[in-house]
Amino acid sequence: MVVNKKGFLRILEAVLAILIVIGFLFVLSINRVQKPESKLGEDIPALLDEIAKNDDMRRDVVSYDGSDEAEKERIINELESFLAERVKSGVSFSVRICKPDEPCPIQEVIDGDEEIFSGERIISSARGVGYNPAKVKIFLWR
Repeated sequence: MVVNKKGFLRILEAVLAILIVIGFLFVLSINRVQKPESKLGEDIPALLDEIAKNDDMRRDVVSYDGSDEAEKERIINELESFLAERVKSGVSFSVRICKPDEPCPIQEVIDGDEEIFSGERIISSARGVGYNPAKVKIFLWR
């Protein structure tokens, strides 16, 4: 009977060792699968650069003088459709156009637990349009 007890303990010891190794490998594989999320704030400068380099959007932003609200909505809708193609899914955004010396607060109502990232760029001139600088501000949140 003593002989059977030693064999049982060895089998139990081997099973426990295999379970520990499998558990360790499982933990390592989970850590590899998760991709680190980029911060939303890192995406904003590239988006603003694309807007500044696009001649049509640049001309629209600079030509807006603040008097025609319908024209401002058209420009903002164009900017929002441009951003919708480039912003990751699950991320909400907003765009504002203001004078360079004015603040550009966000106008959307956002839950208190949201983390909001913003960036702005002054666009000062475009071909065929006089000097009329404007500030474009982008807000991103999840």
